Amino acid sequence: MGEIMRNLIALSLVFSFGLFADDHADEPEYKPSKAEYYVSVFKKGKDMDDMMAWAEKWAKWASEGEAGEAFADYSLAISIDEKNPTNFNYRGYAYNELNNFNLSIIDFSNCIKIDSTYSNCYSNRADAYFALEDYENALNDYSKVIELQPEDPDNLILRSDCYVALEDYDNALIDLSKAIVLSSAENKAIYLNNRADFYKANDELELALIDYAAVIEVSKVDTFNKARAINNRALIFRDQGNHKKVVNEQTYIIDNFSDALNDEDLALALRNRADAYF
Repeated sequence: MGEIMRNLIALSLVFSFGLFADDHADEPEYKPSKAEYYVSVFKKGKDMDDMMAWAEKWAKWASEGEAGEAFADYSLAISIDEKNPTNFNYRGYAYNELNNFNLSIIDFSNCIKIDSTYSNCYSNRADAYFALEDYENALNDYSKVIELQPEDPDNLILRSDCYVALEDYDNALIDLSKAIVLSSAENKAIYLNNRADFYKANDELELALIDYAAVIEVSKVDTFNKARAINNRALIFRDQGNHKKVVNEQTYIIDNFSDALNDEDLALALRNRADAYF
């Protein structure tokens, strides 16, 4: 397709407030999470004292009460049946759920040592690497999952996110397109929306409009993705100065999806339509 402009936003775009995206909304202020402290992904506003305090709290929590009993059981299962890769996978998944990605990677790696074809372990380890922003290793693991499960489009979407993080947009687009071909009827609208968002973020507006139209066509009962596509298409029309089409799109949303909208989304749709009259 040629070199794509380097201004891609996240592929799995959802509407910023519930259902809709507002291109003119202010950027939310960054608020660091305790989970990020624990995995040592340092950003502005963090320090070592914060991370160590959170690590101590996590270690205490994981060794006491129900959590402590759960991890004791996982560990006992491993000691009894250490050749069973599923035991490592389950404990590793629990670590993932608690944002303790460093320990989860150790468990998933042990699982893979026992069974190098255990696709779920590769996928879970890739999730951990991605959370740690180790995109190269995440990419390698998702590629292994795709090798083991070539007909599963979800893995292609996950690998495309890695390509985006690594700024390899051409391969990201290839994976997105493959996922659409492999997707079931019920998921096709989701993947088409993702690719349309990809095109829109890179100013490939005609291609984005084609995909949004395809989403609307295939979304017979999927009202969320249909409304999402109509709204994002309206944003393109707005930027192109086609105010009549914006009015038509927002009117369709208001008339057909008002029951599914929260008050903020409905107000946004009304405001977008009002803006289009000027």
